[in-house]
Amino acid sequence: MFKIILALCFCCAANLVAQDTLATVTANITGPEINDEWFDECFGCDCSLGCDVGWEVSASSALKPEAGNSYEVGNLDDLRAKTAWIEGHADYGIGEYILYKFPKRLFVGLDSANWGGFIIMNGYFKSEKIWAANSRVKTFKMYHNDKPVCYVKLHDSMSGQDVKFAKPIYLKREDEIKLEIFEVYPGTKYKDTAISALILMGAH
Repeated sequence: MFKIILALCFCCAANLVAQDTLATVTANITGPEINDEWFDECFGCDCSLGCDVGWEVSASSALKPEAGNSYEVGNLDDLRAKTAWIEGHADYGIGEYILYKFPKRLFVGLDSANWGGFIIMNGYFKSEKIWAANSRVKTFKMYHNDKPVCYVKLHDSMSGQDVKFAKPIYLKREDEIKLEIFEVYPGTKYKDTAISALILMGAH
């Protein structure tokens, strides 16, 4: 019995060490003014992954619609600043995730695509009051085909943020990217964690 318990402890310790060795990528603030034109400005500086490859996005959960507002994951790439995906967990949503799939049919004429990062509006940007009331992502844990790749650190700021990887990730047909909520900035009123936009960038 002692040997079995000891082996389990060693296994847990190994997992903790593996987590600690993951690199952390920190987002950059892109600018203070947020509106629907912000997307055009960002795309003018870089290229959306959607220029070459399409994706399917899903989420582990979503808050139920309320008062005419939808909180589905499709709000992340609708190019509108005042809509948001809000996770549907009863607490802060730690462990909830966004999943991007790159099916073969969307790799038209390509074998792989160069993914350099993403732009994000962290929080619910409907108004300053609503942004503060809801929780925001502090850290994502990112996976490529279920393999942990890095942590992504975001700012607690009502500004657009730009996440760029030191080395691009080469996506192939049928690959998956998962962004898991690892830490949050608590809202003043709600535990619900929100993201208004998340657009994958860097196809060329």
